[in-house]
Amino acid sequence: MNWIGQFGPYALFLAGFLEFLGIPFPGSVLLLSGGALAGAGMFSLPLSWLAAVAGATLADQIWFHLARARGEKLLVTACRISMDPAACVCRANWFLDRFGPRALLIAKLVPGVSNLATPVAAVSGVPPRIFAVYSVTGAAIWAAVWLALGTLFSSSLLPVVEEVFTWAPRAVGVLAAVGLLLLAVKAAGGWWAVRTDRHDKRRQAKTPAEAPRQPNTG
Repeated sequence: MNWIGQFGPYALFLAGFLEFLGIPFPGSVLLLSGGALAGAGMFSLPLSWLAAVAGATLADQIWFHLARARGEKLLVTACRISMDPAACVCRANWFLDRFGPRALLIAKLVPGVSNLATPVAAVSGVPPRIFAVYSVTGAAIWAAVWLALGTLFSSSLLPVVEEVFTWAPRAVGVLAAVGLLLLAVKAAGGWWAVRTDRHDKRRQAKTPAEAPRQPNTG
């Protein structure tokens, strides 16, 4: 268990980064576990909080600037990667339309909105400075909530967490690999669907022009 005190904050940085990069990864659960371990004195709670905030903020900035550069195309890709492609953009759009950039303060705590709020905010034209303020604050709230819950219920969670963390290094590696594989499969499926749709539209556009003329029987 000594490795937890040394690498715990790094794991929480990775948890925030992977979760909000869109990779299927139980970042919030890992943060809950980190809160339980920090509550038991195995590593610093403030350092854990800062690490999680930094990871989530870095992922937000990557998504935001990619979305500003690629616009709707990246938003379509992000939606196809999500677990609920049909409703993901509608939820994020509704959330931002109703609350404005302030929605980013709690978006990370709302299922179905957390991963799409950032690209939707970018495409909607939220200025980078305003986004940065709300993004960092939202990441701070997200990390504080999960770490606080873990610390509050540390005595109940600690036996389970200690058992899990005995094989966690391998498990995290497997989960990360599986998450990356799922992301790659989803992205490939989305790319193929877009490619097929474009090909079909080209064929439909060419068909009237290429249709053979009927002989004049008059």
